Amino acid sequence: MLENDHGQKVAVFLMDTQGSFDKGMTAAECSFIAALSTSLSSVQIYNLKGGLIDESDLQLLQIFLNHARAIIETEQGEENDRTSQFQCLLFLIRNWQMPDYDYGSKGGLEYLEEVMNTDQAENKDVRKKIRESFADVRCHLLEHPGKKVAKLKDSKLDKIKVLDIDKDFLEGVDDLAKCLFSKDSLVVKKLNGKACTGKDLMKVAK
Repeated sequence: MLENDHGQKVAVFLMDTQGSFDKGMTAAECSFIAALSTSLSSVQIYNLKGGLIDESDLQLLQIFLNHARAIIETEQGEENDRTSQFQCLLFLIRNWQMPDYDYGSKGGLEYLEEVMNTDQAENKDVRKKIRESFADVRCHLLEHPGKKVAKLKDSKLDKIKVLDIDKDFLEGVDDLAKCLFSKDSLVVKKLNGKACTGKDLMKVAK
């Protein structure tokens, strides 16, 4: 439980979902998981580790959003607001290396503006639909955790110690946490403009 800047108690749940298109999952299963997490979240974090927002990332996101819309509309019917059905989308870009933009939210916002500006009609339509789906779209740039972490194989990642991680990366994670969990940053989950209860979320999940 955390307290927001209005003195209200807010229950915060961190939900980690399976990565998109995992080897052991079908495309339909991946789409459903992403859609369900979007429907349940006040802040949906789109975790990208390639260092850039690729065109395919945006197109994939649009597919997930179409699926998520169907979930919400099935539950709420015609009462649902079709303009901004979801609250906040955060592009979290890991392993950022471009010197043109600073790490964190400020550099992320500048980079996001560049990504969202395009002259191609098809790509412009994808971006328009993403912006219309979320009341707020953000971006946060996070650097690589360091050489020691990079040298470890996937099977040994659970053995990483804090001392193995670069200080700048840890500071970046701390900055991200403040952007998500500080009193003036907490986003209460809402449906149709009303704060959700646990029962409301269970209805969506079913």
